[in-house]
Amino acid sequence: MTSASQIAVSIWVALIIAAMAPLNCAPLYAIDSQGVVKGAVLDVSGAVAAKATISVKNNKTGVTITAKTGPDGTYRIVVEGNNRYEIVAELPGFFRETSVFWVLSTRETSLDFLLRLEPTHGYGDVFIIGQKPGAPYMAGSIHGQVIGPFGSAVSHARVVAMDEGTRREHSVETRNDGTFNIDHLPEGRYDVKVEVEGYEPEHLTAVIEYAVDAALKFDLIRSKNYIR
Repeated sequence: MTSASQIAVSIWVALIIAAMAPLNCAPLYAIDSQGVVKGAVLDVSGAVAAKATISVKNNKTGVTITAKTGPDGTYRIVVEGNNRYEIVAELPGFFRETSVFWVLSTRETSLDFLLRLEPTHGYGDVFIIGQKPGAPYMAGSIHGQVIGPFGSAVSHARVVAMDEGTRREHSVETRNDGTFNIDHLPEGRYDVKVEVEGYEPEHLTAVIEYAVDAALKFDLIRSKNYIR
């Protein structure tokens, strides 16, 4: 091969390498520019919030990416790194929660959400009896009295309050005067059931709102199979 031919071949090789360089570098650049935002969504009782909607909005471009939390309440979203994002968690029946975070490239940014139940109204079985100023968030209680025929107190009855959202149960027994207290409940709607031998079971609905108690009165009747 002549010297001129060798020079020509070298030039062609150099041109090919130069042309391929941007193609080889592009994926690496794209990977390096990515960031990840991840976390978990829970409610105030500690239960996972599955199928919550997570929206991640790039504050510079306005582009929004949405995803749903999994059965375990977690999420993971890949975004363009080195940008500030507005991140929103939403679930029907709960208040919308928003955070603003700076997501770095090649980093995983962790952001958890704690959702609060929206107030619910209009349930005729619940009586709101007073507000406790400055009470902590999980400070609601259900209390009341269980009464039998002729106004007699029913002691040692089992009172179970089931959170209709999380299906968690909280139970106590009535005192000698038929009264009961179930304290430190998160906000929500509860199915409250009373069971005791010799009486028909009774259900009422209670709604716990922020720093507010619910008072219930149960009037039991004797079961059909009751024998004196």
